[in-house]
Formats: sequence, structure tokens, C-alpha cells
Amino acid sequence: ISLEKGLSERFVLAPIPSGMAENGEMTWALYQAIRYEPPRASNDVEELVVKGPILSPRDSSVESEMNVPWIFIRLPTNHNGSTPVRCRGLRKAAHLNGKIGDVRGFNESTERYRVHFHDGSLRPVEAKISNLEILFELPDDFE
Repeated sequence: ISLEKGLSERFVLAPIPSGMAENGEMTWALYQAIRYEPPRASNDVEELVVKGPILSPRDSSVESEMNVPWIFIRLPTNHNGSTPVRCRGLRKAAHLNGKIGDVRGFNESTERYRVHFHDGSLRPVEAKISNLEILFELPDDFE
């Protein structure tokens, strides 16, 4: 598994505000994930605070922070390595809840991410974005 301690920057893809292509599809851009914002009310959704969009070369003076509902986030599968995640809320594979892995692919037809686990005895799984949580820091006991 390719998870490394000490790497604190996490990147995601998020829709650009008012960024609709001519065909009505959302326009996506790379953002830096900053932190989670818990739901403010019982019917609200969890949001991710992101900063960007990130241009190349990076110019943080033109980036801004915004809150994006977690369900509208896409995890990159090929940007500077993998995205460390923890599984949560899985029902059919509840034994994987709390397990740490990294995202290595995306199945477009099922809209699920391929997660490979730190514990090599666990088989990779495909999980919805709602069943994953970005890890900004790996646990102290993570080896």
C-alpha cells in the first residue's frame, strides 16, 4: 500500500461554481481538501471545505475556500499518489468499517471507488463516496 505518514495535503475534484459546460455537464477542477464541516442540522449533509481551484503552476492568491457537499466530491485516482481513506457506514462489508486504505481507481458504471487496504490480508473493495472519509492525518499507530 502506498500510504505515507507526514503528507498533509489532500486533493479532490469538485465542481466549479457556476461551471457548467455547454452540454449541461458540471465542470470539475482540482482543489485542496482542508477539513470536514459537520452537518449544521439533522437534515444537512456533511461538507468538505476546499481551496482552489488549483491552477498550474499553483497561484494561491487566486484560490478561495468554499464548502462542497461531500456527495459532490470526487477523489482523484492519479494525482500525486493515492488518497488515504477510512471506510464507514458499510452494510454488506461492515467488517471493513474503520479500516484504512487508499483509493486506486474509480468504476464509472457503479460510481464506486476501488480501495486497497493497509492490512494486506483484506481484499480490495469498491465503495461509494458516502462510505469513505479522507484521512488528513494517519493514526499515530499507523505503520
